[in-house]
Amino acid sequence: MIEESKKCFRCANFDRFFIRGEKSFKKIDFGHCCKKGQTVESNGNCEDFKAKSALKSMRRRVECSLYDLLMQITTVRELLEAEMSENEEL
Repeated sequence: MIEESKKCFRCANFDRFFIRGEKSFKKIDFGHCCKKGQTVESNGNCEDFKAKSALKSMRRRVECSLYDLLMQITTVRELLEAEMSENEEL
């Protein structure tokens, strides 16, 4: 079980390769290992395993939340500006 959790695709040193599809990118079973400096399989194991940081995914969630809040604020601002311009015309 310990070796199963130390697969390359879970390692912070692993950068997966992607192929450009028609509408999106598709991941493939190979990537670059920063420690070894070579192309490796995503299901491989090695002694240089380093667990990925949760900080990166948390930062992405914060960025998405801030973007959503910014869009809501922009919508409210546009509504207020439209209402103010209507009041000035009257």
